[in-house]
Amino acid sequence: MNPHHQEFTLHAFLYITRLLAEQRDREILQLGLRPEQTDAIRRMTTADLHEMSLNVRGHFLEIRLDPDAFDAALSTLARRKQDESLNLALIQAGARYEMMHHFCGMTTDEYARHRRNLELADGRGRPQIPDEETQALIWQCWLDCDKEIDLKRRYLKVHARTGVPVGTIWKLIEEWDLTGLTPIVQPPAKIDSDDHTAGPTKNESLT
Repeated sequence: MNPHHQEFTLHAFLYITRLLAEQRDREILQLGLRPEQTDAIRRMTTADLHEMSLNVRGHFLEIRLDPDAFDAALSTLARRKQDESLNLALIQAGARYEMMHHFCGMTTDEYARHRRNLELADGRGRPQIPDEETQALIWQCWLDCDKEIDLKRRYLKVHARTGVPVGTIWKLIEEWDLTGLTPIVQPPAKIDSDDHTAGPTKNESLT
């Protein structure tokens, strides 16, 4: 038998024994094993499993890939990586723990690890409140942004236009939404579609 097939066979046996130990009967049945076969595997020692994988003749294991399910898994992975990229961009743009926990349930340990990986300085301390002119600019930029886009991107877009930390922008928007007391702004000017948002690295795209 091909050595690679032997190795795969051993891992398959070990996987089955784990399913048996965890009493995941439904998954065991889906493998196509008969009850007496699962009982035989349950009685095997680790040495027995190694011997079976080395000396078995013929191929009794088969792997088949569902291309549609695999495409769905790839799409899910791509969305998660994109979301992770946006999360890192928000942190680098000044998002504080409270904001990241609100948006994605990020824990304090995860937040601290991301800051270390991004080599950011200690983010503790109260953020400075922008002056009235800057607050008016923030609100105008917020209104100018397309309300249908992802909120994370919207905050990054306002940050890119104003230079104000994302965490401060979030606090202000939350307060204005709660109280209804928003700054007085001039008629909004549409933000250029080619505005660039901050990202974890210079070369990383948020799209």
